[in-house]
Amino acid sequence: MSSPENGISADPSQWSVRQLKDELRRLAIDFRGCVEKQDLLVALQNAPAIAASAARPALPRRDLRNLVLTLGADSRPEEQFEALRTLTQLCYDPENWAAIVAAGAIPMLVQLLRPGASHGDDLQMNAIAALSQLAQSAELAAPIAAAGAIPLLVQLMRPGSAVGSQHNAAAALIPLSITPANKVAIAAAGAIPLLVRLLRPGAPPNVQLNAMSTLTNLAANSANVLAIVDAGAIPAIVQLMGPDSDDIAHLFLSADGSVVAMPEPVLPLSAPIQW
Repeated sequence: MSSPENGISADPSQWSVRQLKDELRRLAIDFRGCVEKQDLLVALQNAPAIAASAARPALPRRDLRNLVLTLGADSRPEEQFEALRTLTQLCYDPENWAAIVAAGAIPMLVQLLRPGASHGDDLQMNAIAALSQLAQSAELAAPIAAAGAIPLLVQLMRPGSAVGSQHNAAAALIPLSITPANKVAIAAAGAIPLLVRLLRPGAPPNVQLNAMSTLTNLAANSANVLAIVDAGAIPAIVQLMGPDSDDIAHLFLSADGSVVAMPEPVLPLSAPIQW
C-alpha cells in the first residue's frame, strides 16, 4: 500500500485522521460510518485491491477463461487463491464485468461459497467480494441469484461462520436486494433476523450501515415489513440512535417509529473486506 506524499511514514498507524481520510479518498474507498481512527485503519487495510484494480489492464479473453478455470477444485489451493485474488481485483472495474461473466465466473464464484468447497476463509471472502461487485449491475443480479448465491450468502451470515464472512455476506446482499424477485428470495432464505442481529451494539459502524441498507431495500416489499419488525428491528434501530448514528437510524424509521422503505434502492456504503 502506498503512503501519502511529502515523506509521510509508510506505516498508516502513524498517520493522522486527516491523512487517513485523504488516502481513502485517493483510493476511492468509501469510509462513511468510520467514526474512530481505528475504523479508518480497518477500512484502509481491508480494501487494498481497489486502487490496484483501477490500473490493472483487462486480461485477454483466453487468459480470463483460464483464470476462471483455476478456481475449480482440481487446482492447488495456492493457485486457486492467486487466481481468485486477481479475478476479484478485475471485478472492481465495471468494464471487465461482461468478459468475466462470459468466461463463466459466476457459477465458479458461487461454488466457492458452499460449505467445504474452498480451502479456507480467505477464498470465501474474496469470492464474496467479487460477487458483491458484479451484483451492482442490475443485469447480473438475476444470474447471480439463479446460480444459488442468495441462500449461501445467508448461510455465511449465521453465527459460527468467520466474522469477516458474516460481514462481507451482509454487504454482498445490498445490491442483490434491489431486484424485486431477490427481495423475496433473501427474506425466504432467513436473512432478516441475521441482518437485524448485525444492527446491535458491538458490530462495526460500516457493518451496521450495510445491514441497514439491505433491510431498507427488503422493506420495499410490503410482505417483508412485518418480518423486519418481528425480528426486533425497531428496538435495534432506536438503540443505534445517537450523535454518531443519525445517518443509520433515519434511513429506516418514520416519524411514528414504523419501518419505512427508501424511495430509491440503497447501494453498498462500504467496500467488502479484501484479503
